[in-house]
Amino acid sequence: MIGSLKGSQQTLYEKAGNDFDLASLLIALLRVSGIKARYVYGEIIVPIDRVKGWFGVNDPWVAGNILATSGIPARMLLVDGRPWGIRLEHCWVEAYIPYEGSKVYRGAYDPKDIGRARWMWVPMDVSYKEYRYVEKIDVSGVSFNEDEYLDTLRDESPFDYYFKEIEGFIKDNYPDSSVFHGVSGRVIKRVYLGYIPWGYPYKRLKDTVRRFAEIPDSYRHKV
Repeated sequence: MIGSLKGSQQTLYEKAGNDFDLASLLIALLRVSGIKARYVYGEIIVPIDRVKGWFGVNDPWVAGNILATSGIPARMLLVDGRPWGIRLEHCWVEAYIPYEGSKVYRGAYDPKDIGRARWMWVPMDVSYKEYRYVEKIDVSGVSFNEDEYLDTLRDESPFDYYFKEIEGFIKDNYPDSSVFHGVSGRVIKRVYLGYIPWGYPYKRLKDTVRRFAEIPDSYRHKV
């Protein structure tokens, strides 16, 4: 769904969110560290194979339908009648950091050389990920013990209690896996970067890009 649903605090607590939510969390972390940051919103083009990977499907039309029914403005791009990409609206972040200079390289510098740095607005997007798919773990045998839950005064919700039960089961029986890895059958591909990268992993449509310090009310979901 398009727009901010959770905000930075709830996104941190749940360790999940949409592009707006993850942008809010990243901006909050950057700002508390003394780094200027802002939201960027616009249209991007994503290769169809990447979109299929997001949802774990092989049919490009199914991937497009899943994206469309999620409430994100998007449309399929065709070449000779065949899907090759998706054009969609997306939110990411720009951070103002020392990026270049005589003794500064892609965000790496000695504090005493900060005066020689060239400061730039650098794009960052933590919501744009790739996944690899693995065999799922069957957790259907992990039951919810209602009596045990009700017999003890707890701060945690039934969901949190049951989540911990599943987490414990996977930890005991599959120590190299995580809950999300085991239940969803997919895991995020990790990318290790020595320096802050420059550029985008997708094509932007520059005439659609807007920047703002805070999320406008029109992009905030309210109850």
